[in-house]
Amino acid sequence: LKIALQRKLAEAGMKLPWDQVLSDLAGLKAVQITLDSKDYTVRTDLPGDCYKILRAVGIRPPPRIVSTELDPTLCHEHT
Repeated sequence: LKIALQRKLAEAGMKLPWDQVLSDLAGLKAVQITLDSKDYTVRTDLPGDCYKILRAVGIRPPPRIVSTELDPTLCHEHT
């Protein structure tokens, strides 16, 4: 996995120390919160070169805020 990631970064012209890559990716966090009885997942800001690293491997950064409420129309019992 490390070699594949380093290869993708090199193809994108990024020359970052491996410890910085790991640190930037590890800094991306998500927390779940409840506000007005609704559940959300909120991510942190993208630290350092995290956006560029994700883009280099073809991954879109997660949205800043996502509703994690279940759609009641999707919930049903199997009979």
